[in-house]
Amino acid sequence: MTLSVCYQDFFYSNIINIEVDGLLVRVYILSNNALIGDQSMSRKCELTGKAVMSGNNVSHANNKNRRKFLPNLHQVTLRSNLLDEKVYLRVSSKALRSVEHRGGLDEFLMKESKENLSPKAQSIKKRIQKVANGTQG
Repeated sequence: MTLSVCYQDFFYSNIINIEVDGLLVRVYILSNNALIGDQSMSRKCELTGKAVMSGNNVSHANNKNRRKFLPNLHQVTLRSNLLDEKVYLRVSSKALRSVEHRGGLDEFLMKESKENLSPKAQSIKKRIQKVANGTQG
């Protein structure tokens, strides 16, 4: 079984040829993010789970018009001390304040519940826990 990256295509990010028992199979991968499950375009904080809310604009005459309340999201680079690497996340301003308040990304992820975290943040949390348990034990 051989695996080789064949070429780049305009629509697909990677085209991979796999040879299995003399049969050549071509695999199209749409993007690297699709493999990881990254949802980078969603309007949701990766650390707190804060997302879009809906409500009304209410005028002085009490007219109600539907609207969206968007979270204040920023693409930031946070440093993990235990992993000794940079982490790129899309987080809200409130989450940045919470990370600073708790003492950094490692401490924030250790205390935050799994339900609020994105899949990317959950994988970072698992790696941090593994390193923390290795240094303690």
